[in-house]
Amino acid sequence: VVCKFLTTHSDGLLAEGSATSWHEETLPQILKAWVSDQKRLPNAAELEQLSRIPRCMQCGKMPATLLCNRCNYAGYCSEACRSSDVQHLKSWECEQVGISAMAISLMYKIGGGPAFEVGQPDLCLGEDIYEGGLQ
Repeated sequence: VVCKFLTTHSDGLLAEGSATSWHEETLPQILKAWVSDQKRLPNAAELEQLSRIPRCMQCGKMPATLLCNRCNYAGYCSEACRSSDVQHLKSWECEQVGISAMAISLMYKIGGGPAFEVGQPDLCLGEDIYEGGLQ
């Protein structure tokens, strides 16, 4: 629901919000638009997603809907921004996040870790992971 909402408002409200103070100006406008569209207040998970709309790593616009092809962590607003961010693609951060995501994915596949994919912020880990850790 949140992704569909963001898609319908990406050119108007979110484009305007890219240049304003997030919590004081943009978030209240986004919540007002949400209530107008959905005819209800957002639930806790939706509110969490709406309050953390990612900005483009290259230009700062919202929402960043494209992920880095290498690490799936850095977000971009357009293909032009993604392809022009050569500095990130060559960075140590991009390499390490990509390697870490691959290692966690492999651990899960062989039964040694939680299900995890970078780029899925709504994925919740089970309560047991906080008590027993990775086995």
